[in-house]
Amino acid sequence: MLAIPRALALAVALGVLTLASAAAHHATPCINANDAYELAAGREQNVGIYPRVYGDVRVAEAVCQHEHRDQRRFTWRHEHPPASTPAPPPPAAPDPTTHPDYGRVYEVAQARSGQPELAARMAADVIGRGAVDAFLRGTDSGVLYGAWACPWQSSACPLAPVYVPPPEPSPPPVARGPQIDPGLQPAWDILRSIQLWDFFRLQPGHDTVNVRFDIDGRFAVGIVSAAYHPRSHTILVNPARRHANPGVLAVTIAHELWHAVSPFGWPRNFDACVVDEVWAFITQGLAWHGIFGHTGPPADDFAWSTWRAYDVLVSHPRGAADFDSDVSDWPDMLSYVLFTRDYVERCAA
Repeated sequence: MLAIPRALALAVALGVLTLASAAAHHATPCINANDAYELAAGREQNVGIYPRVYGDVRVAEAVCQHEHRDQRRFTWRHEHPPASTPAPPPPAAPDPTTHPDYGRVYEVAQARSGQPELAARMAADVIGRGAVDAFLRGTDSGVLYGAWACPWQSSACPLAPVYVPPPEPSPPPVARGPQIDPGLQPAWDILRSIQLWDFFRLQPGHDTVNVRFDIDGRFAVGIVSAAYHPRSHTILVNPARRHANPGVLAVTIAHELWHAVSPFGWPRNFDACVVDEVWAFITQGLAWHGIFGHTGPPADDFAWSTWRAYDVLVSHPRGAADFDSDVSDWPDMLSYVLFTRDYVERCAA
């Protein structure tokens, strides 16, 4: 082996070490560092010892590093980049049971599943995903164990829309029209068939009046066969007339129907009462004419009493059919009302 002066060998070794330090980012193999150290120590025979013994350079390098792992004088050990610092473990997930919404989420999950353990897992999942509102509405598509559709608010979906029941169907409108006693329907139909009905159907209240057989205190007087009650808007007909001629009953109803639609209103003073009765008897006479025409006096007492208004109407001078409060142009009808029918006393009552 060629002898190398000791001073030169030391200089070469120091140079190798210096270059290795300058290029710290390039690791110096252990076998090279050992050769430099042996050369500097004057043991030239040991230079290259590891490759000679182990043959394979990689094996030689591995053995060299193992044998010199605790020796700081080998620069290869310090020129390797420091081992990377292990990443800190991820922070532990917060306890879902401490979340302010956990209680109500758990209750809803329990309402849906009926199983406490399953409800706890569902609640933890919902809290962890931050899907509280969607879960409580029933619209959380990522919920464990299947979605839960909630069209309306319930214990399983407290944030779903509140159920608003559909409005009840409106009852069918009550057909308007007079409420007529079946026993008086034929008389009512006769009244509706004459021309005078054209006048009645133009007056407010004609289509809501009630007509029925009933008792009234005034019926004790023999000549009173019907009466109008303004408070109930009802025409009462004396039950004693139940089997009378329907046409005569129609004339009687016409008289009371005038009171039901009269423009003079209620209550009335004496003068208004007299005026209203004059027009009622004029209406009664017109109804008789419309139903029976020009006929002589009937033999039946009730029919004759009803016919008398017609007789006064056609047998004496007639005034204007203006239906106002001045009935002085109907003197005979006025006298008939006041004295024959005794309305002086009735209107004064």
